[in-house]
Amino acid sequence: MGCVVIMPDYFDNSRKVSLSTPNTMKKIILAEDHKVMRNGLKMLIESTNEYQIIFEASNGQDVLDAIGSGIKPDLIVSDISMQELNGIEMMTVLKQNGCRIPVLI
Repeated sequence: MGCVVIMPDYFDNSRKVSLSTPNTMKKIILAEDHKVMRNGLKMLIESTNEYQIIFEASNGQDVLDAIGSGIKPDLIVSDISMQELNGIEMMTVLKQNGCRIPVLI
């Protein structure tokens, strides 16, 4: 996952320096049960031009189904409290199945 370094103003103007390799957008599954929040997070994440939301889920089961169907994210960004299967339960199932995809709650 790429890093972003922000240089404070006292270093001759703020500069944003990306440490990720060029043209390699990281793929993210976004799990959030509130559509407005999910849309806002998607816009914010994709505005960096370093990340791409490849799948949107409204619960943890949708995430498990997506991964089971062959979707391969670099990261899962998830809400904790969701209907059907919450973020903690989803992480437990992923771990039990040997999945090594990082999850940001």
